Amino acid sequence: MPAKDILKEGALIAAVVLVAAAATFYVHPKAPALYLQSSPVENEITLDELRRLGGKVIWIDARTEKAFAKDHVEGAFLLNQEYWADLLWKHHDVIDGIEGTPVVVYCDGSRCRRSSEIAERLRTELGLSPVYVFKGDWWEW
Repeated sequence: MPAKDILKEGALIAAVVLVAAAATFYVHPKAPALYLQSSPVENEITLDELRRLGGKVIWIDARTEKAFAKDHVEGAFLLNQEYWADLLWKHHDVIDGIEGTPVVVYCDGSRCRRSSEIAERLRTELGLSPVYVFKGDWWEW
């Protein structure tokens, strides 16, 4: 058999295998959703770790105003990207007095990026510490 024919057959077999693998991946009931895979978030805190902290914690909700109005962690205040400056000014009295108190930022679950963005801004722009991102869904609290 000529080398050209061997290469064609090999390419055909490889193509069939790739198509079968892709089809299996997309129709398999336990296939991971690749777009939902998240990279580790700096300073994440779980519910158990948060409970071990004890003491006072400042809760910051990074979701939309509509979601916050619907429901939120008791005592939390809203601080999101959309209205950062306005909400920062609105809550400046609380923010000024929280240095050294653990701050926990949350949004809609561990796949939500809003909490990470707000936590980073609190650390870099306001110099707050410690600032944690709640790992999990806020309603677990």
